[in-house]
Amino acid sequence: MVQWVADKKIYKQIWREVCVMNKIKTAVYSVTATALSFSFFVNTALAAGFDVSNPPSGSNLPNKDANLVLVDIIKWILGILASLSILMIIVSGVMYITSAGDQGRIDTAKKMLTYSIVGLVVALLSYAIVKATATSIGAG
Repeated sequence: MVQWVADKKIYKQIWREVCVMNKIKTAVYSVTATALSFSFFVNTALAAGFDVSNPPSGSNLPNKDANLVLVDIIKWILGILASLSILMIIVSGVMYITSAGDQGRIDTAKKMLTYSIVGLVVALLSYAIVKATATSIGAG
């Protein structure tokens, strides 16, 4: 009976981790699909001969190249990802402090902290890659 209860707790913990990983995977797929579709529509507009560098006169649109707009959007998204990573580092610290010796919560907090730091590093490296690419194509 005791072994069954211990196994049930382990299975519940594994199931929670699988659910979290599925949510993360879904979020990554969603962001990737959005970025690819945005890139497709911008390239389609450029291929169709739209002059996106000169907005119509009388409009309040900024006179920016499509590459600059795309780089600005990517930088904005990466800033949000970095902010979310920092927020999750704080949340994992609070979870660790308030665990009250519960080993399951301590392990969850440590994993959350590890994934948050990895996310922050990925966001910062992505920003560096975007900046280098924008500089090399003359967009930033």
